[in-house]
Amino acid sequence: MFIRRISGIQQKLCPRHRQQPILSCMAHTFRTHSNATHSDVKHDVIDHTIEDLVRQIHSCRTKAAVFVTGGGSQGVSWLLSVPGASATVTEVVVPYSRNSLLQLLGKEPDQYCSPETALSLAKAGYQRAAALTNFGTHIVGLGATCALASEPPKRGNHRAYVAAHSSSGARLLSIKLAKGSRSRWGEEQLVGQLLVKVLAEACDIDTSSLQLPLISNTAAPAGAAADTPTAAQAAPLHDELHTQMLPAAEPLQDLIDGKVQCVEYSGGHVFVDAPRSAGKVYLPGSFNPLHEGHQGMLETAVQIAAASGDGADGETEGCFELAAVNADKVRSDMVHWLLASSQFCHHFVTYCVV
Repeated sequence: MFIRRISGIQQKLCPRHRQQPILSCMAHTFRTHSNATHSDVKHDVIDHTIEDLVRQIHSCRTKAAVFVTGGGSQGVSWLLSVPGASATVTEVVVPYSRNSLLQLLGKEPDQYCSPETALSLAKAGYQRAAALTNFGTHIVGLGATCALASEPPKRGNHRAYVAAHSSSGARLLSIKLAKGSRSRWGEEQLVGQLLVKVLAEACDIDTSSLQLPLISNTAAPAGAAADTPTAAQAAPLHDELHTQMLPAAEPLQDLIDGKVQCVEYSGGHVFVDAPRSAGKVYLPGSFNPLHEGHQGMLETAVQIAAASGDGADGETEGCFELAAVNADKVRSDMVHWLLASSQFCHHFVTYCVV
C-alpha cells in the first residue's frame, strides 16, 4: 500500500522520473512542497567547495564520531554522501529527545542549546571515537546543538554552536543567525557548512576557500522567507559568528590533579581521557627501566588474548600501563612521570598513564 501511494505521487509530480528509485522520488517530492526560497534551493546540490573539503577530510586518516541534536544534520549528510566516508566517520548519533541527550552526557545540561553543551557533545564524540579505533589513530569528536527556525516560531534568537574536540584541544564556532532571514532549510545549510569547517580545521585542513553565506547588512536579503517579520518587529538582520580556541592543558598535570582518568601516548599523538575499548591488552608495571623482557611479556599477552577471541570486534593490541597512583604509594609528582614516560618514546611503543 505504501509503495503504491508513493508511486502515485511520483506519477503526479515527477512524470519524467517514474523509473527512478523511490528514495529519489521522495526527495524530489519533498522539495516540490517545500516553502524554501530560491536562495535556499540552489544549495540543495552539494557545493564544489564543500565537496572538495570533505574529500580532503576523508583522505587525512582521521576518525570522527559525530553527535548532533538535530541541527547540523546537513553537514553529516555531506560527509556521508562524498565517497570515502568510511575512512572518516565511525559513528553518527542524533540525541534528539531530552532523555537521549541526558543518557549520552550522563547529566542534564544547564542549557540545552549552549556552548557548553556543544563542547560536551564533542568530547563525548572524541571518547566514542577512541573506543572504536586502534591505538595511535588520530581522532576527533564533533558536537552541535542548535535553536533554528521551527513551528510555532521561537521567541528567542536563532543560534547554533558547533564544536570539535581533539588531542590538541577544542574549537568552538558560535553563531547568532539573522532571525527570519532564512527558512529552516537555509539555516540548516549554514550550520552544516560550519560542521564541515570545524572538522576540516581539526584535521589541519585549510578552509579559506569556504565562503560562508553570512548576512552582514541590515537589510533583508532577496528571497527572504515569507514569514519574515516586519522591520519594526525584526531583530538586526545580520549574522554574528565567533570562533573560540581552547588549547589542551598539560595532560599529565591534569591526570595527577584527578581531572582526567588516563593519558595515552601512541603513534606520535597524545590522547587524553579517552580510554580504548575491546581488543586492548594493558600490561601494568613501573618499567624502571623498560627492557626486552617487558616487551616480550606484552607480546605474549596479546597473542593469548587474540587466540581467546578477546579482540573479535577489532585488532588485538597491547599497551604498557603506568599507574599514577599505586596502592602503597602516594600520587607522584610531575617530574617523575615525565622522566618515567620519556623512555617509551625511544622504543616507539604505546603506553598509557592512569
